[in-house]
Amino acid sequence: MVTTQQRREAVEVLHARGISVRRGCVLSRISRNAISYVSRRPPEEALVAAINEARKQHACYGYRRIHKHLADGKKGVLNHKRVHRIWREHGMQHPVRKGRKRRGNKGQVPLQAAYANHVWTYDFVQDATQNGRTLRLLTLEDEHTRRGLALEVRRSFKAPDVLAALEGAFAQYGMPTFLRSDNGPEFIAKTVKSWLEKRKVRTHYIDPGSPWQNAPWTERYTAQARSCAPWGFMLQCSVRKGDHRGDLALWAWVGGMPSS
Repeated sequence: MVTTQQRREAVEVLHARGISVRRGCVLSRISRNAISYVSRRPPEEALVAAINEARKQHACYGYRRIHKHLADGKKGVLNHKRVHRIWREHGMQHPVRKGRKRRGNKGQVPLQAAYANHVWTYDFVQDATQNGRTLRLLTLEDEHTRRGLALEVRRSFKAPDVLAALEGAFAQYGMPTFLRSDNGPEFIAKTVKSWLEKRKVRTHYIDPGSPWQNAPWTERYTAQARSCAPWGFMLQCSVRKGDHRGDLALWAWVGGMPSS
């Protein structure tokens, strides 16, 4: 799509090559009045800088949530359409991810959550710190309420670490009927299975290589946990065995994170 400013520039280029402004407007398909128009819009450099700063703090926010963040406490001062225009003009849109092709008719979720604490799901998200070392996040969510129940950060996880996260969530939110996960070694460990059986929590494992068998918002929540986290702080945080500073920092931030 050719913008008005680009058409003005085209007329200027044609005029510099000896073509009249009238003829240049016809060729560029722009009104002569638009050529001489001077915008009375106030300078927006400060607003653009504020939007960019908000985007650094909230990487996963779209223009609506950025507008709400900037306009908080300043009702009537900032119009959401103005933020949207700047968002488009400066190419701030998030890239659209293409959906993966699904095999056969496995697109249906095998077990639908019907009420709170009916089906919980947990999964791992992997990233790396600035020095290249692995950083893993354990996410736990209620599929019915779409509420994030736990978010643990460690260099590596073993079955006892998973049990500790589950025990804390069970104590705070109660126990689910089903617990859905993939077939990762931390989830299918005998220690985890026997621990859940004693508490009468039934496990539900998805087929290997079939993440679509999770509820759609579960995958979105997992992606948000990775993209929305304050990695500027986390990447500088030393996460060693027995050092939970990273956990505490992320927990403090997750307290204000919206559910999926």
